[in-house]
Amino acid sequence: MSVNLTRRTAFGLFAAAGIQALGAAPAHAATRVALPRPTGPHGVGRAAVRVVDWSRTDPWDADVPYRELMVSFWYPADGGGEPARYLGPAATATVSGNLADWAQVPAGLGTVDIRGRDGARLLPAKRRPVLLFSPGHLAPRELNTMLVEDLASHGYVVVTVDHTRETAVDFPGGRVVPRTVPVPTVETVTEFNRSTIAARVADVRTVLDRLDWLADGRGCGDGPLPAGLGRSLDLSRIGMFGHSGGGATTAEAMYHDDRIRAGAVVDSGLAYDLHGKVLPPVARHGLDRPVLLYCSEQANPTHLADPSIASFWKHHRAWKRDLRVAGSHHISFADYEPLLPALLAAGAVRLEPGQTADAYLTTQLGRTAPGRVVTATRTYLRAFFDLHLRDRPTRLFDGPHPACPEVEFIGDA
Repeated sequence: MSVNLTRRTAFGLFAAAGIQALGAAPAHAATRVALPRPTGPHGVGRAAVRVVDWSRTDPWDADVPYRELMVSFWYPADGGGEPARYLGPAATATVSGNLADWAQVPAGLGTVDIRGRDGARLLPAKRRPVLLFSPGHLAPRELNTMLVEDLASHGYVVVTVDHTRETAVDFPGGRVVPRTVPVPTVETVTEFNRSTIAARVADVRTVLDRLDWLADGRGCGDGPLPAGLGRSLDLSRIGMFGHSGGGATTAEAMYHDDRIRAGAVVDSGLAYDLHGKVLPPVARHGLDRPVLLYCSEQANPTHLADPSIASFWKHHRAWKRDLRVAGSHHISFADYEPLLPALLAAGAVRLEPGQTADAYLTTQLGRTAPGRVVTATRTYLRAFFDLHLRDRPTRLFDGPHPACPEVEFIGDA
């Protein structure tokens, strides 16, 4: 992780990193890699919208009397549109400076292919469940596209949120708002987590309000959306998930807003501090709606031994599961999991002298094959939301399942 305070920080601080120059024009010979193809029957469309909340000042700049966000709608598509670019310029700049050393990926890579299409037609349907996604601390909303695209291909409308000033954000017209939130130190991490989670929860509630507007036909922000999107949203079936700091955001947003019916916390603790002792309300009191805790072996070798998780588990009053993917790392649930092997195969990763490709991938991603981790994560996230937002029964949460033997049960209801 780029924020290497301990092996595991309070919210599993996300590696504020990415593949060098993903989505940027190549400096020389292009190396093209692709995210895994979505498994659902539908095409995927994408539309980006600027959302402005005039009721609150920017939490990181008191001179800005409003809060502005960029969100993307990912939805089941019926053709049309143009191939979507994976990362915009600001997201590329954010991720470029960090992973180059960590992954030894040289500059000058070409584009990463994704399946989403900007401006695609919305696939007609009566009403569709809605999922919100919050990324890790200091990370842009694009870095879990492999999960977002897959859920959209199975009929969900997925709304991804950038938390402005935690990461550099591309706004319409080429305007970029830079990151101003500092990377925390051991001394500042408690206040960092407390303040960023509060700002993120407020962001989520702003987006929920704008979804209400959109469903009522009033629009939700600046940017083109596919015809009929507002009418297609079933806001009685809203779920949320997030990776690392986004997982903590998910839990705390559920505590403060019961419009979110089900939530998946992906590889995150629930404490403000590094020791699991300074707890937010959700860890002290639990929730009354379904929650899936889904963690890596690297970050959470003994998940329920975390005081914040143990407190949440004790006080939670609804369906719950605590699952761990054996042989996985914290970044295994982001797009690094499929991209690093692809970049390695394309010759775009410099290995240390004497280092083998297998040793490199094990060091970065863990011992479980990347394809297995991607399949398991997509499968369990979709099954969780299908169960609780679509009333589709599943045996996956009854206990270990032969289809995904890497997934271990730490705790159940």
